[in-house]
Amino acid sequence: MTKNPITIILFAILIIAPSCGKQQTALITKPDTVITKGGGTGTISATDTTDAHFYITFKADTTTYKFTTLAQGNFNKKDASGNFDFSLSSQANSLAPGTNRVIMVGVNKDSLVTGKYYQNFGTNTDTTAKANLVQLSWYNSKSQLFSSYGKEFGAALIADTRIKFTQITTYRMRGTFSGTVYIGISANAEKHTLTNGEFYIQRVK
Repeated sequence: MTKNPITIILFAILIIAPSCGKQQTALITKPDTVITKGGGTGTISATDTTDAHFYITFKADTTTYKFTTLAQGNFNKKDASGNFDFSLSSQANSLAPGTNRVIMVGVNKDSLVTGKYYQNFGTNTDTTAKANLVQLSWYNSKSQLFSSYGKEFGAALIADTRIKFTQITTYRMRGTFSGTVYIGISANAEKHTLTNGEFYIQRVK
């Protein structure tokens, strides 16, 4: 996998783009046959067929954001290279320029599971998996793009982005995430620490 940061960002946008342009309402009109898998602090109702409950929320430093428009993603989607991908995204209220938006993508060589943190730093343990790529991107209201980067882009960068899927059903995804994002590939660039990340989104296949 290339280390070029522009390629990684484009890769993230290409994965997310198909699900950002339209609402996949046909997928949420049926109840789930499986209510929960894995752990988690809540449950996904098999009869919850409305998208009004979907969201992605996180705290950037001391400010909390909650996005509810086009809150959707995919899980364990096998790509042409044989890897297993995930993506999730949502935005503040519209597709207009300057709209706050969050995007997270990842690639793993093994099939994805619930209850385990995925990260592209550190080593594998019983509760973590070192993925090929886990990238978190946030567009703020000024249309500035902040993204996470690995240590290969600079030893002083904080590479701590991780995600955990706590519940997966046929049509829904729930989990948590956190990470440090930069406006440029430099430890001296403006950065934000994203914590308390949580998502409950529509699963698009």
